[in-house]
Amino acid sequence: MNDSTVKMLEIDRLAIDIKVTGNIATTTFDINYYNSTDRVLEGEFDFPLADGQNICRYALDINGTLREGVVVEKAKARVAYESTVRRKIDPGLVEKTKGNNFRTRIYPIPAKGYKHVVIAVEQALTGNKEGLVYQLPLLCNQVIKEFSLTATVFKHAEKPVVQNSNLNGFDFNKENTSWIADYKASGFVANTLVEFILNSDEGQVYTEIFEGNNYFYTHIDAAPDYRDKKNPAAITLLWDISASAEKRDIKKEAALLNNYFKRLGNVTVHLVPFNISTSATEQFIIKEGNAAELLARLQSFTFDGGTQLGALDLNQYNDEAIILFSDGLSTFGKKEILLSSIPVTVVNSSAAPDYSYLKNIALQTHGRFINLNEATPENAVNEMASEPLQFIKATYDVNKISEFYTQVNTNLQNGFSFTGILKNGPATIELHFGFGNTVTVTKKLIIKDDGDITPNTKRIWATTKIAQLDLEYEKNKDAITQLGKKFSVVTQNTSLLVLDRVEDYVQHEIVPPVELQKEYFTLLKEKQRLEADEKSNVYDEAKAAMDELKEWYNKKLFATVPQKADSLIDTYSVSDSTFNFLTIADSIRVTQGFGTFSAANATATTNSRTTEYAFTASESNAVQFTPPQIVKDDEIKNESLTGSIQLNEWKPEAAYLKELEKTAPAKYIEKYQQLKKDYNSQPSFFVDVARFMFEKNDKAAALLILSNIAEMKLENPELLRIVANQLLEFGETGLAAEVFKEVTNIREEEPQSYRDLALAYNETGKYQQAIDLLYKLITGKWDTRFTGIRSIAINEMNAIISAHPNEVNIAAIDKKFILSMPVDVRIVIGWSSNDSDIDLWVTDPAKEKCFFENTTTSTGGKISQDITQGYGPEEFSLKKAKKGDYTIEVNLYGDSRQTIGGPITIKAELFTNFGRPNQNRSVINCRVTSNKEVIRIGALHFASNS
Repeated sequence: MNDSTVKMLEIDRLAIDIKVTGNIATTTFDINYYNSTDRVLEGEFDFPLADGQNICRYALDINGTLREGVVVEKAKARVAYESTVRRKIDPGLVEKTKGNNFRTRIYPIPAKGYKHVVIAVEQALTGNKEGLVYQLPLLCNQVIKEFSLTATVFKHAEKPVVQNSNLNGFDFNKENTSWIADYKASGFVANTLVEFILNSDEGQVYTEIFEGNNYFYTHIDAAPDYRDKKNPAAITLLWDISASAEKRDIKKEAALLNNYFKRLGNVTVHLVPFNISTSATEQFIIKEGNAAELLARLQSFTFDGGTQLGALDLNQYNDEAIILFSDGLSTFGKKEILLSSIPVTVVNSSAAPDYSYLKNIALQTHGRFINLNEATPENAVNEMASEPLQFIKATYDVNKISEFYTQVNTNLQNGFSFTGILKNGPATIELHFGFGNTVTVTKKLIIKDDGDITPNTKRIWATTKIAQLDLEYEKNKDAITQLGKKFSVVTQNTSLLVLDRVEDYVQHEIVPPVELQKEYFTLLKEKQRLEADEKSNVYDEAKAAMDELKEWYNKKLFATVPQKADSLIDTYSVSDSTFNFLTIADSIRVTQGFGTFSAANATATTNSRTTEYAFTASESNAVQFTPPQIVKDDEIKNESLTGSIQLNEWKPEAAYLKELEKTAPAKYIEKYQQLKKDYNSQPSFFVDVARFMFEKNDKAAALLILSNIAEMKLENPELLRIVANQLLEFGETGLAAEVFKEVTNIREEEPQSYRDLALAYNETGKYQQAIDLLYKLITGKWDTRFTGIRSIAINEMNAIISAHPNEVNIAAIDKKFILSMPVDVRIVIGWSSNDSDIDLWVTDPAKEKCFFENTTTSTGGKISQDITQGYGPEEFSLKKAKKGDYTIEVNLYGDSRQTIGGPITIKAELFTNFGRPNQNRSVINCRVTSNKEVIRIGALHFASNS
C-alpha cells in the first residue's frame, strides 16, 4: 500500500489442479505472469485464506526448471530474500502475516517479460445436508490466453456432483479408484465458480508412511444436535467499528442477530462500539424479538481507525453473555482482550480473520465460535441460542495409536475429522459426543492400513497438530516452527523460500531442495571452515566501534587550510520553501538527561515547489582540506556559547488540506470522511489530516485518523514506523512503544527495530529496558549494511545511563562500552523506507559541509557511516560548537526499491548539549519523493553569552 498507482500484472497462462483426499482438498495454481511495464518489478501479493486453508507448496521457474520452495524460519527467509533481491538475483517468498493472511513476494519480473510461479493451498472442505462441498471462486476479469482445470477425487465410492458449472464438459469420470474431471480453454475469462459435492463416504481411512511413522486421517459424518439452554436476560454486544470492519458481511451479521433476538424474545442489550478505544455503552430493550432499533443503530456506524483489541476489558461487563463481532486482528496498541469468566460467542464474517485467536477466545471462556463464511445465519442461531452437541473425548489403545489430534472447532456442521500415528494396527477408536461432560453418542471406528498410500496424509496430520498448538502460539511457537519445517507448512514463524543459486542457500545456511543438496553440503563445509579461521567476531566489531568513538572524542582540535574541490558536482532538486526559522529554544521544556526530551517536537508539513540546481563546489560550499595541523591548547579560544534550535517550517501542498482549511471546525470530521473516499490508499493523507486535527487541539480525532495506516497492510514495517514516529510527535509514547514492539517482532533481523523500541521506552521512562535493548544492538550480529548503527547506539545508551544513573542496572554491560561523551551538537536522521539512501548534510559557520564525501570537518565534526540500504540512522556530532549557524539538510540520494513506492518519511532529531543536564531536543518529520530532492530541515544557532 503506497501513494502510487500500481498496474496489475497480467496472467498469460493459468493451470489449476485440484486433488481431494477425504474432506481435504489441495488446489495447485500454476501461473505464468506477464509484466507489461517497461521496468523490472518485484511482485507482492497479499491474500487471505479461509479457515483450515494452508499454503503447502511454492515453486518458481529458475532457468527453465521449477525450483521448489523450502520451509525456513520467517526472519531467516526474509533476510535471504531481501539480500538476494539487492543483488538482482531471482528469489521468491511466501510468508504468513497476521491471522490466516499470506503474502508472496517475487523478483524479478522482467520488463515486457514473464514469471512462472506455482502455489498450492490445502483446505478442509465444509459440508451441507447434501455432503462435503468444494468451492473455488475464480474472480479474474482478465482474458487468460491459456486456461486449464483438472480435479481428482481419491478413493471415493460415489461420483462427485458438479454444481452450477459454466465450464462446458467439466464432469467426473472414474479412473481406477479415483474420479477425474477436466476442462481447457483459450482466451478464457476466469470469472466463475467451480463447485462440486462429495456424498457421504463414512469412515474412509487414509494412510501414508513417512520417516518410519504410519500417519492416518479420517473424516466422519456427525449430525449436529441441540438441546435447550436458559436464555440470557442481558447481553453485552461488542461491535467492531474500525476501518477493517467495513469488509465484514454486515448484512449476514444483522440477519443472524435478527433471528437470534426473535428466538430470545425479551432481552436487554448493552452495545459497546470499539476501534482503538471503546465508545460509550448504549442500551437497547428488545421486546418480543423486535430488534429493529438496535439493527438500525449497528448499520449507522461509520467504520474508521485501527483496531485495538487490548482496549476491551471484559471484566467491566456484568451481563450473562457477551457477543463479539470481530476479525480478531489487532492492528494498533495493545493486542490481547482481557477475558473474564463470562462466556463469549465470537462471530466472524470477514474473509481474512485470525481464526486461531477467535477460536481461543471462545475456548477460554467456554463460549462458541461462529464462522458466518461457512454457516448460514439460520443454522448459526442454533449454535447461539441452544447448547450444541460436541466432541468430548476419544478412547483408544495408546500402544497402537499415538499423537492423536482432532479438528480445532468442535462444531459438527461439517462432520468430524481426526488424525494420528498408527503404531500397531488395526486399532479401535471410540469417539464420544455429548452435551457438557455428558456422553450421549459414541461412534466406533477401526483404523487399519490397507496398503493404498494417499499422498499428503502426513501433512494433514501436521497441520491438524499445528492448529491445536496455534491456539496458544507464544507457548508453542518453537514446536510449531519445527513442525512447519519438517512437514513443509507455512506457519506464523516459517515461510516458503526459493533462491536462485546454491551459493545463496549456502550464504544463509538454508538447506535447499534435494537436487542442490550434494553441492550445498560441500560448499557449506568450506564456508564453515573459513568462518572458523576468522579472528574477528561480533564483540571485536562492537569494541572497534567504541574505540573509534573514543579516539574521535579525545582528539585535539585541528587547524586546516580549505581548498576548493573540483570534483564535488551533482544535481539536486531543492525544496524551495521559505526559510522561516522557528526559534524554539526559549519555549521548549528542558529536562534532565536523554530520556525525557519529548516536548520540543516541531510540527512538520510540506512545500512541494522544487527547483533544479546544478551544484558546483563553490555553489554548494563544499570544500576539500589539506592534511590537518595540530593546534596548541593555549591557541584554542574557549568561548562560552548558548545554542538554540531553529526549524524550517515544512508544509505539504495537498489539495485535501486546502479543503479542510476552508471547512468550519464543526464539520472537520464530516469533511475528512468525504475526502477519505478518494485518498484512503494514501498513508500520507492520514498522516497529514491527523496532524491537522492535532494542531486544532483534537487529539482523539488525530489518533483515530492516524491509526487507519495500521489497517492498510498487515505487518508492514514501513507503515508501522510512520505511525509510531507520529505517535511520538503527538506525545503518545506508550502507544508508540507498542507499535515499535510489533515492528521488532516482525523485523527481528534489523537493528533499527531495537533502537526505535529502545528510544520509545526511554521516552516512557523505561530506562532499563531501553539500555538493555541498545546493548543488545551494540553486541548483536547484523548484516554488514547495518555496521554504522553500533556507534550511534553507543552514544544513546551512554546518554541514558548518564541521565538516570540511579534508575538503571549496568552490571550486565561490559564496562569497556560505558563512557559519557556529551557534545554541543548532535543531529540524527532515520527514514521509513528500506532500500532507500537518504543523506544528512550539515554545513557549519565556516561553510564547510559535512556529508558522505567529507565525513569529518576542520572543527571536529563527524558524520557516521553512510547508510545506503536500510532505514538509517545517520548521525552528525560535534564536541565543541563554534559561533554561528549549523544548517541541516536531507537529500534523497537514491531509491532502489523494486516495488513501486510512494513518498519516504524522514524523522530528524536536533540536539544541543546532547548528554548534558541542559540538553535540548526537537524533532521534525518530513517527506521526500523524487531522487536528488533536498529539504532544508533547519539550523542550530550558537551565540555568545552576554
